[in-house]
Amino acid sequence: MLINASNKFKPLKKSKGSKRKEIDEASRLDIVATLTAFQDNDYARVFAKEFFYFNKQAILLTNVDAHGNSFAAQLEKGKASEKPTPISLSNGERKITEFTLTIFDKEHYASLADYFEKDINPLLNDSEQMFASQYRLYLPTEAELKQLLENDRIAFALDQADQGSQL
Repeated sequence: MLINASNKFKPLKKSKGSKRKEIDEASRLDIVATLTAFQDNDYARVFAKEFFYFNKQAILLTNVDAHGNSFAAQLEKGKASEKPTPISLSNGERKITEFTLTIFDKEHYASLADYFEKDINPLLNDSEQMFASQYRLYLPTEAELKQLLENDRIAFALDQADQGSQL
């Protein structure tokens, strides 16, 4: 049973600190009578106990991106799925295959962010592979790529403006 007794409050003549309302004796008796009657009325509703149980919901995932392109349309005829190949970045001297950074050499770097900026980011900036795919199995058209870059530029400008207004 849920009881909404918010309309049963009466304002105090004089505030008592942060307390400005109280439930008078008649309203309290009315709330207790509603609880003991255990029936629906204008400010109380009785629910079955199952209503409060955990209700597991299924999530339907679609195979269409924001532009209406489907994953299945990019596959070869007769193939139902495709195993993605892991990305690796290399600059000739070193190769990165793991893109989750959790540890760093504390003797050479002050923080994880410092490690990323000084060691990982230069490798990413030098790599032409970074713009080959944005978690897609097909390359975007030139118009789509221009739109993606424009959206990123606008988002960056808005973030900068937001950070400037917070200072």
